[in-house]
Amino acid sequence: MKVKTIASGSKGNCTIVLCDNINIIIDMGISYLTLKRSLEENSLSFEQFQGILITHSHKDHINGLKSLIKNTHIQVYIPEKMYEELEDIVPKYRCEFIQDTFSIQDLDIELIHTSHDTPCSVGFIMTYNHKSLVYVTDTGYINRKYLAKMTEKDIYVIESNHDEVMLMDGPYPRFLKERVISDKGHLSNKTTAKYLKKIIGPNTKYIVLAHLSEKNNTEKLALEAITEEITVGAIKEKYLKDAITEYTKRLKKYTDIELIEVKDEGLLPAKQAMQKEAEKIRKYISDRDYLITLEIEGKELTSEELSKKLEDIMIISSNITFVIGGSYGIDDSIKKISKLHLSFSKMTFHHQLFRVLLLEQIYRAYKIMNNESYHK
Repeated sequence: MKVKTIASGSKGNCTIVLCDNINIIIDMGISYLTLKRSLEENSLSFEQFQGILITHSHKDHINGLKSLIKNTHIQVYIPEKMYEELEDIVPKYRCEFIQDTFSIQDLDIELIHTSHDTPCSVGFIMTYNHKSLVYVTDTGYINRKYLAKMTEKDIYVIESNHDEVMLMDGPYPRFLKERVISDKGHLSNKTTAKYLKKIIGPNTKYIVLAHLSEKNNTEKLALEAITEEITVGAIKEKYLKDAITEYTKRLKKYTDIELIEVKDEGLLPAKQAMQKEAEKIRKYISDRDYLITLEIEGKELTSEELSKKLEDIMIISSNITFVIGGSYGIDDSIKKISKLHLSFSKMTFHHQLFRVLLLEQIYRAYKIMNNESYHK
């Protein structure tokens, strides 16, 4: 499954989805000739497409639909309710009225009913050959029922329309600002980031931020909002922050300690993300460091064994560096220079919680070294 966004924004929207021999278009807010040229640049033609899906009837999503129908034989897939808004553009015989779940050959599609200022607006969850895509734009919010269905997909094309501060400080008249931020308006960067944090999973490969406002957003602001929210290394929960602060304070009685966060590259494909994270990690590692990587497949030690190991390491090295991986784990280039592959368990732990567990075990190790009481 491949996705290519041809156009996205208030001037026109159009995306193509390629699934081997099943190819579809989503929205036709650009001219027929613009799409034709874009397809030719990608060695494609209209004859290779089986259908077009329409999200809603606003002009920036259907501007070129009439010309597309006139010049091709592509069938239009829409809910019957939407036809009332499109009957002057689309002949009924060119329509396939769709239910909440339907298929175009082997491509399975489920509708997401979105909330926008039009009688009928939808997004899509598509599945083909065990790969999945979520496509949601132009909505004021996402219903909890659909949010659950959108969880842990491979690809997300999701609206990140505006930065809230830019919108409120910008040139739009008051009524238009109120429309944008309403339940029937558009998703802000902040809201999209919170949704993505809930729904992305280990199999998520790509996130496409769509329908960015030219006047009320920038690519930089959108990316920063998403990255900040879904960064694994950032501690946001107060109780975890408090625990980290407490154990860091306790450890200062025994040793100097420095906590370093690098941003998780979870928006990138797994291999690329781990390589980029590894580049950042290596900046903080010197040849003098004794590197310990935390890995599920590593060696398991008791607290007493860990204490003895750290005590032995201190004889040969004054710097011990622990590395906790990001969303996809630790890159092989870091594992190769690791001197101890350590595992706390075969179970998976939440990254932020694991940082607390590691600090507690290091603290416990020092208590054991100094023959001080500790809980067994």
